[in-house]
Amino acid sequence: MGKPERLVIAGAGIAGLTCSLALARTGRIPQVLDQAPNASEEGAGLQLGPNVTRYLQSLGLLEAILPIASRPQAIRIRQLRSHKTLSRMELGATFEKRYGNAPYLTLHRADLMASLLRANAALGIRPQWGTRVEHIRQTEREVQVRTQSGHVLRADGLIGADGIFSRCRLAVPNALANPPRPVGQIAFRGLIQDTGPLDPVLAREVTVWTRPGLHLVGYPIRAGKAYNLVALCPLSGDWKVASQGWSQPMPEALLQNFRAQTCGLVQELLTMASPWHAWAMQANQALAGPESMWLNRVFLMGDAAHPLRPHLAQGAGMGIEDAVCLSQALAVSLETPLQARFADAAKRRWTRNALVQKASERNGRLFQMRPPWVWGRDLALRLFGSRLMDQPWLYNPV
Repeated sequence: MGKPERLVIAGAGIAGLTCSLALARTGRIPQVLDQAPNASEEGAGLQLGPNVTRYLQSLGLLEAILPIASRPQAIRIRQLRSHKTLSRMELGATFEKRYGNAPYLTLHRADLMASLLRANAALGIRPQWGTRVEHIRQTEREVQVRTQSGHVLRADGLIGADGIFSRCRLAVPNALANPPRPVGQIAFRGLIQDTGPLDPVLAREVTVWTRPGLHLVGYPIRAGKAYNLVALCPLSGDWKVASQGWSQPMPEALLQNFRAQTCGLVQELLTMASPWHAWAMQANQALAGPESMWLNRVFLMGDAAHPLRPHLAQGAGMGIEDAVCLSQALAVSLETPLQARFADAAKRRWTRNALVQKASERNGRLFQMRPPWVWGRDLALRLFGSRLMDQPWLYNPV
């Protein structure tokens, strides 16, 4: 049996660090690059369903993040104008038992990143910060990665986990032909640092406030000590996308316009949260085949392959699923060519990712549905809400 492959991972975000951790458990120690100067503590809250926490448990991470995460008791849908409940789904013991005793967690992205970095460091993996991928060349025997400094890394395979504006996508023509594009909406996020003044019901649940054309999501993070808010509304014609970043300052006029369309309680929440950061949402078309994630010695995962709308709260989750699936595919016999194992992982992942892409887009339409269809939606939520809100196709083991 030969030696484990030399692997380079471009991107030290959630998908990339999960991948390096999973690979290390199979005896492969990858080289991890990231163009950022260091690990950032910025970011928003994350929702991790049982489909994701199940994998974190298998990687030995769940125990590390439980003390810094929140375990919401329910997901509740409310009207944004009146705060009235439309539907509620329990997330307690019965829910967890239904999905293999895997919990539904909410936490801050920076807290998950810190746990991933510590777990990787314990295995001798430390990202090379400030290292940008400039050019990729594939040959029959290797992949060559040239960085912005001019240094060329030679490896058996390259894993592109470098986010929505991926450089690795340049090496996968089918992915390059389906780039992320603006979807006509702004997302903006704020954080309430002290949950003491909050309604105790809000502080224990994931809440989706909905009205025609826009919606707001809120949930506890950091073991219930903080509260994350994410609002989504149509892209304003006078707001220019100044950069590719997702932490642009939120124009006060847009925040005030959103606030004016909410009930008094939500207005108080929006006032309590700070600072507000905005980004123009982008997504690509649903994947059409495995070649959208792979070509020869290059494999794409997470936002590099399938940037998602946030309406199903699965952006981080699909990156984590991609990472674990790839590590499993690579763990088979070394006599199987690396390209074939990359291809196998892509075949196993593309349909799942495409389904989640479509479901995320559909959820966004449901949350912001307009009359007269919204009246039928509200009636269905009141009558069958918990059943409609559950996602067994998503949460069950893959």
